[in-house]
Amino acid sequence: MSSVAVPLNIETPITLEGSVVRLEPIRRDHAGDFWNVAENALDNIFEWIPYRLKTREDFERLVQKAFDEQKRGESIVFATVERSSGRVIGSTRFMNIDASIAAARSVPPGSRRRGNAPPSIPKQNI
Repeated sequence: MSSVAVPLNIETPITLEGSVVRLEPIRRDHAGDFWNVAENALDNIFEWIPYRLKTREDFERLVQKAFDEQKRGESIVFATVERSSGRVIGSTRFMNIDASIAAARSVPPGSRRRGNAPPSIPKQNI
């Protein structure tokens, strides 16, 4: 089965804000912020990651990779900002985006509760 990313019709950049953190679109200058957060705990943070980030340059490459993935429609990457301090505390992403699956799972507004999907959209146990 071949995997070809199809860009989603998601208006970006988008900022998502909750009561504790704000997810803001990643920027190139976030590489330095990520380095500052992680530099004293690299082995602990990346213990379960199959690659190691050891230098500020590694974080710059990571941010470039995020931009490349976004351009291909494969992910949407955010910096995680602590609202109370305004400090970048990490990152997160929607990744491995497959537009064909996302389109199959879209549900019209007002039908978001499980079991309340219109007849044309099969119910899914998500």
